[in-house]
Amino acid sequence: MTGIEPGTTVRLNAAVYSLAESGRAWYEAVRAFYTEECGLRVSERDPALFYEGEGENMIMLAVYVDDMTIAGASHKVMKMKERLAKKWQLKD
Repeated sequence: MTGIEPGTTVRLNAAVYSLAESGRAWYEAVRAFYTEECGLRVSERDPALFYEGEGENMIMLAVYVDDMTIAGASHKVMKMKERLAKKWQLKD
């Protein structure tokens, strides 16, 4: 870094990959996107499970670290994948 005097203490404004706080920061970003922008709800029993609808109209997203599984009607899954691709780079 340039412009910082030796011995100066600085504070990071973002979580850095591999730090203990980075997992929490990632979850908060994912949760905010799914709930605020996609209209999903967080499961009361598992905070890594997000869902919307009931029965045949239900879609579920299960998140584990940086992996995700989407289950639901194919048209809902495709629509959700389009939304996610606008936010993050996806691999099928």
